[in-house]
Amino acid sequence: MKADPPPVQVVDDAANPSLLASQNLMDELVAACAQLEAANRELELEVAIGKTREHEIKRLSRLYATLSQVNQTIVRTGSSEELLGAVCRIVTECGGYKLAWIGRVDPQTQRVIPFVRAGEATAYVDEMKLAVDERPEGQGLAGIVFRENRPVVSNDFFSASLGQPWHAAAQAHGLRSVAVFPIHFQERIWGGFAVYDGELDAFQDREMALLVETARDISFALEHLEREAQRQQAESALLLALAEKTTLVKEIHHRVKNNLAIMVSLINMQVRRIKHPEALAALQDTQARLSSMSLLHDIIFRSGRMDQVEVKGYLESLCGQLAQSFGMSAPRVEIRSHLPAALMLKTDQAEPCGLIVSELVSNAIKHAFPADRQGEIMVELILDKPDSIILRVSDNGIGLPDTLKLDQVQSVGLTLVKVLTQQLGGTLDIRREHGSCFEIHFPLLPLSRQ
Repeated sequence: MKADPPPVQVVDDAANPSLLASQNLMDELVAACAQLEAANRELELEVAIGKTREHEIKRLSRLYATLSQVNQTIVRTGSSEELLGAVCRIVTECGGYKLAWIGRVDPQTQRVIPFVRAGEATAYVDEMKLAVDERPEGQGLAGIVFRENRPVVSNDFFSASLGQPWHAAAQAHGLRSVAVFPIHFQERIWGGFAVYDGELDAFQDREMALLVETARDISFALEHLEREAQRQQAESALLLALAEKTTLVKEIHHRVKNNLAIMVSLINMQVRRIKHPEALAALQDTQARLSSMSLLHDIIFRSGRMDQVEVKGYLESLCGQLAQSFGMSAPRVEIRSHLPAALMLKTDQAEPCGLIVSELVSNAIKHAFPADRQGEIMVELILDKPDSIILRVSDNGIGLPDTLKLDQVQSVGLTLVKVLTQQLGGTLDIRREHGSCFEIHFPLLPLSRQ
């Protein structure tokens, strides 16, 4: 007969305080581990988000720097080929992209021909065949850009159906994302600008916005360079036309001077044969006038400036020429001048001034110093105001008769002086103190800038 088993002893936890405390401690440890694991997962998530944001900030910072450098290059560059090559280099070196190229369409073959490129994967450009029509090579991103005139992006190029013909080559070169942008010229699509990256999802909204802005800057630069080229071409044409005109005008002045010199020589030959005093005086006056005009044309021809004359040299040469023509090599009458240095007059004003000086100096030599009387003739040009000038011819001879009235003068010389004064837009004033003094006040015309 078997013995009965010993009775099971039931332990009451409530009756065992140490066991109950151990169980509570274990529960607290499990809860703390769960909280620590949740906090660790949250921290890992925050770190991952922070790294993503940091990476995004770095990419955007590089793109902003890229856009800034592109704009600086646009300002400095003088040719489209140099500009486009520099843009591709900046996008890859500063922007950190693996490849960038710019291409245009061959109108005969309808193929896209990249003509500038930069980056570490430029060999890919040589391997790809692109078109803009309906053939298979035209079904990629570039073909859509040229046909639809809008940006196109693929952030997973290996799996995109649009890029299937180029998947193998792109994978071999590590090109995971691609974006292509239209470049415009005169409101029409001019070319395509393609950018490649080795990461997935490289072209998000902000990156796309900055690259679209880059493509717009390229379009602006192309139009600016074209306008500048047209301006330079027009400027060159104007300079050529101006040079031809200057040569023609110089030749005209040269021929006029020669013709006047011939006329002076013919008159001089005639003067030697004439004995009649009045006829001789008339021919000498005419000779002096022609010599004055011939001298002016000679100075214009030699200076090369067609529209203005350095008046000091002109009037001094004219006075010397008058003294010589009247046989005053050892003069009893001295011709002096007080003329401002480097004063330029328009040719339209210098010529009447020369004729006026010629008439008044000739009259003074012939009439102011009779019977071998000695004296002085003074020719002055005075800047009265910034826009006003005084031409004064005076002598210390016997003076004009008190009965002489300018409006009643019948002589050719003084009549010519009045007409030339009107041509200058000036006024004539005559004084009879200590000889004779003729003053012509006239406005100073502004010179053209050269």
